[in-house]
Amino acid sequence: MWRAFIEAVGPFLVPFALYVLWLAALKRWGREEEAPGESDAAAPARPHPWIALSVAGLVLAFAVLALTSNRQRMAAGSQYAPAQLRGGEIVPGGPVTR
Repeated sequence: MWRAFIEAVGPFLVPFALYVLWLAALKRWGREEEAPGESDAAAPARPHPWIALSVAGLVLAFAVLALTSNRQRMAAGSQYAPAQLRGGEIVPGGPVTR
């Protein structure tokens, strides 16, 4: 269950994490270029790109889900055999080519 959650939510959060890292880098290295006496109050307010980040996250999440959805596909011409109990042991189910 955790893997499914991480595969769905993880890619959605990647653009937000990159944005936070970018803001942290600007805050850390952007202050060196600032003239003495200037403050953050004088800087114009920038709108946050939440909509663009959400769209990028959704596109990335759907791409990851689409690319990983067929990784356990059965081969053409095979049928699924359910798990069985043989001789006191459980034989796992899986594809059987006939």
